[in-house]
Order: sequence, then structure tokens, then C-alpha cells
Amino acid sequence: MENLLNVLEEKLTPIAVKLEQNRYLSAVKNSFMAAMPLLIIGSFFILLAYLPITAYTNFMLSTFGDD
Repeated sequence: MENLLNVLEEKLTPIAVKLEQNRYLSAVKNSFMAAMPLLIIGSFFILLAYLPITAYTNFMLSTFGDD
């Protein structure tokens, strides 16, 4: 197993370094990294809005209505 990891590291490290040094790919990577916290927070709020628990759904409907 360790030999496999060494071979993969030996072969993939130069490719990863070249991709990291590419200006355009690095900009795309950095923009996704900046947007990731917002995406995670938004996902949690969507999960809370659509919990499949009957009591929670009834509470939300009685509090906020159908819309």
C-alpha cells in the first residue's frame, strides 16, 4: 500500500504543481474557496426550511402560513 502511495505521489505531484502555478486555474480555485462558506450556510438554511418532520412542518405553516 505504501508503495502505491509513493508511486502516486511521485507521478501526480509534478502535475499538481503545474496546475497550481496556472494563473487561471488558481483564480477559479480561489473563487470557489471564497464562495464555499456561503454555500454551506445556505445549504443549512434550506435543510431547516424543508425538514421532513410533521410537527415542524405544521408549526412552520401555522407561524408563517402557506406562502
